[in-house]
Amino acid sequence: MQAAHNSCYRCPNSDYQPGQTPKSGINIRTATLALLIILTILTLSKSALADAPKRYLDILKETQPYLLTRTGPRDLIEPSIAIEAASNNNIYSDAGNRKTDFITLLRPRLTLAMNRRYRFTMDADVDAGSYASYTQENFTDYTLKAHATLLQSRSGALNSGIQHAKKHILRDSPDDENSLRPTIYHDTGVHIDYNYTVNRLVTIIELETESLNYLDASTISTTINNDDRDRTRTAGKLILGYKYRPPIDSFYLIQTIDKSEYRYTPDDNGYNRNTQLNETMAGITYGSPELFYIELNAKWIKRSFDDALFTPIRKTAFGANTTWQATNLTRIDLNSAYNIEETTLAGVSGILTNSARLAITHELLRPLKLQLISEKKKNTFTGINRADIYTKYGFNVKYDLNQASRLTASVAYTNRDSDTAMGIYDFSRTVLTLSGIFKF
Repeated sequence: MQAAHNSCYRCPNSDYQPGQTPKSGINIRTATLALLIILTILTLSKSALADAPKRYLDILKETQPYLLTRTGPRDLIEPSIAIEAASNNNIYSDAGNRKTDFITLLRPRLTLAMNRRYRFTMDADVDAGSYASYTQENFTDYTLKAHATLLQSRSGALNSGIQHAKKHILRDSPDDENSLRPTIYHDTGVHIDYNYTVNRLVTIIELETESLNYLDASTISTTINNDDRDRTRTAGKLILGYKYRPPIDSFYLIQTIDKSEYRYTPDDNGYNRNTQLNETMAGITYGSPELFYIELNAKWIKRSFDDALFTPIRKTAFGANTTWQATNLTRIDLNSAYNIEETTLAGVSGILTNSARLAITHELLRPLKLQLISEKKKNTFTGINRADIYTKYGFNVKYDLNQASRLTASVAYTNRDSDTAMGIYDFSRTVLTLSGIFKF
């Protein structure tokens, strides 16, 4: 499943000026980077990473008041399209059933924005994949989103949004059911957030609800009833941030309560999967993304269950995000994170994921960028004796043909080692993408 396209149109006020570095900055910067590397290595020694986690800086950008003076056009119509040609030498992610196929992907998108005193945006994305030989793997996913700034002032903003998406479970997911066709589900959600800033103190309150509806799937001999996977998730989040002075940028505290209630209880295996997550995260950010940025955090996690057969999960974890502009042309991103994911696997109460990701991006020419990616992720399944370790290496080349179009080529290799024979596999994927954006 492809990552959602994100666009930032609100930026927080900042007292920090690019190039403003204290006399002792280089020593602090070097020592802090060394601390991050040590922290990441210690984290990986217990487990492992995937997509880069959302930074505190990104959360601020998404909720800060929108300022017309910082945008461009007042209204925007932006259609775009990406065409991909991909080759995968193990489409089922199964060591015992390796199948190679050629996949064509079409990804059109339309963004509409109306900027008056307040802002309203709509996004429509389609992700359609067609397999040359194994056509039962064909899919058509889509996402529809709308976002509005309802109230705003110089010190705060009230935002709201709604989305609906049709998606499918990837074959390399632990929740894949080995069905004849990929399992399809619908995801509908509503969210509202309020941001208020007084002097250096930032307060953000977020509320959201999400409904997941899984369609039944089938094997050669039977129908898989997925009704017991349907659930409603309700979450609330309180973010408190204090903007310090350079080189220390901010201190922050994030409290999250996330509750899932399943439509049918117990499920087909006799489990009551209703669960609640309580998470407290404290962190510090240092520097500026234009030069050197680092975020260190610690969090205390507890996931409890209505079913007495599932033991509550309590963990203390550490994470880090860093961006280092090593030279004018080279950027290094290093991330590590720990999370507890929901699952509907029989006998499993949750999946503990520990991950790390390193990306090195170099601008060879003005329109040409090269990127090396290395990822590691460990999934530990609570309730059964299973752990999966993912290792991924990738190389990307991006060439901007002009301001509206880009050509991308990527090669990636993924390996999953597991305590169970059925969980072991590897595959390589080669992708050539041509994308274009048109603004009106």
